[in-house]
Amino acid sequence: MEKFLLQRRVYELSVSDVLMLSKCEKALELKLKGYKVNFKFEKLSYTGMLLHKTLNYFAKSTSEGLFDEIDLNNKNVETYIKNKIYEVFFREVNKDNRSTLDIVWKYLEDFSVLLSTIVEENNISLKDLFIYSEKPFKFKLTDQTFIRGRFDVLLRIGNKIKIIDYKTGKDDFERDTFQISLYYKAVKDTLGIEADPHIMYFEDGKIITESYTKSEIEMTLEVIKNLINTFLNKFEQGKIELSTNRKFCKFCSMRNYSFCKFT
Repeated sequence: MEKFLLQRRVYELSVSDVLMLSKCEKALELKLKGYKVNFKFEKLSYTGMLLHKTLNYFAKSTSEGLFDEIDLNNKNVETYIKNKIYEVFFREVNKDNRSTLDIVWKYLEDFSVLLSTIVEENNISLKDLFIYSEKPFKFKLTDQTFIRGRFDVLLRIGNKIKIIDYKTGKDDFERDTFQISLYYKAVKDTLGIEADPHIMYFEDGKIITESYTKSEIEMTLEVIKNLINTFLNKFEQGKIELSTNRKFCKFCSMRNYSFCKFT
């Protein structure tokens, strides 16, 4: 009986919850208490949404074998990939015309070149290249915490798994490093593989790839664990205080409530 009473509650947090916690403990406290808390660093433009949807739907269609395979010896791989991406792009853009289409298509063309280079250099099919897209996951991070989320894309190149996360807009080092580290841990725990984590930034007409080392990932995971453990200790004791950093309040849906405003 005494052992049972000493057991602590186990929490399930999303990757977004952890990113929220990195900016404001109060926001996560309110969410765990049942409030509908939305915490966004910036509004995702429709242009960014269209790019993200196109790449993810393309990856999903490829991994599920919905596109016919190609003969690498008889067809231009880059043209084939570009045409297939265009099929998805055209379908999505017909739903809404608010996007800056020339910018999105420029990114997609560059991505086609990048993808075709990987396919040709490694002599692999697209179906074998794309393992998952929009794949949900859940793993145990600490004795008291499970983390759930969803991969953008996992690629298999040779004997390596690459985690690809698409980003549009401004980068945020802490947010992006936290997110990719949790994805790395998810791959390791759910698939039993140590992955190569990458974030692809679509910015200023260029595709910039940011890579992370294993030591950087492991150090970040320790920071995240300490952050969560500190928060849960204060949360269970009712000792969460208002944020002292006003600049994050503009991203939070709770900023207009009197119990969460600066006095």
